[in-house]
Amino acid sequence: MLQSHLPHLIIIKPRSLSCIRFYFFIIYFAFLFNSNIAFASNRIISLIPSSTELLFAIGFGNEIVAVSNYCNYPEDKIKDLPRIGDQTLNVEKIVSLSPTILVDTNSIHKRYENIFKRLNLNYVNIDIKSHSDIPNVACWLAEQLGDKTRANAFVDEWNKEISSLNSNNLSKTIKVYAEVSNNPIVAVGGNNNIDSIISLAGGKNVLAKQSDYPLINSEMVLLTNPEIIILIYPDANVDSVKNRLGWKRIKAVQNNHIFAVDQDLFVRPGPRNLQAIKIVNKLINKVIEDESN
Repeated sequence: MLQSHLPHLIIIKPRSLSCIRFYFFIIYFAFLFNSNIAFASNRIISLIPSSTELLFAIGFGNEIVAVSNYCNYPEDKIKDLPRIGDQTLNVEKIVSLSPTILVDTNSIHKRYENIFKRLNLNYVNIDIKSHSDIPNVACWLAEQLGDKTRANAFVDEWNKEISSLNSNNLSKTIKVYAEVSNNPIVAVGGNNNIDSIISLAGGKNVLAKQSDYPLINSEMVLLTNPEIIILIYPDANVDSVKNRLGWKRIKAVQNNHIFAVDQDLFVRPGPRNLQAIKIVNKLINKVIEDESN
């Protein structure tokens, strides 16, 4: 192949060492440019925290050149990276960083897609509606970034951990109420990633028949009488929940089974959802143990 592309170089007979070196480098670089070897790594901009966390989990973290203002994990590896905005993106800054790909999750920044197209920027979106989507999404994203095999270790470990959780035979199903905002009160309904987390952990989401994240009133919770209340938002105050009008009749309140958890583990669809599943599973086992004593 080399000879057919550079016949004039092959027949040249250099007369000095410097000439030999010169022609060697010409042939060497010509070979590389005519092969499938890629020199440049990806220049990835992550538009949302869940994308950042997944990129690190599948081995592309060192190719991220910028992240969103909200990204905070893994803190030691992203703290010095440029920030490109939050809900509103700084498109000018994004362009200045010459990215090869922009990674979004669940179409949070879909409204920018046409702008990115006009600017010749490669925008991709990953959809995660349930924990079961995560391994497939990880493989798909790694493929978009040029090396599907990098996701293998993450997927193998994920599946192993999930299988281990599924093998836990709980003696009963525990009713779970999960809340993502206290003002107004917004709960976790069905068909979303947090509902999936609760289900896989062995719990029954008492509002699974509601919309994704319904506004609720006290009567809705009183009627379902959950055994666990999980508060998934910053600065959650357990005592204020206990003191809501009528809530003292709820089993979870009576037994002090109200728990504030790390919001990021639950609301960001991605690899750390495994920690969220384990947390809920542990809480459920605690409630079962408490009720049996």
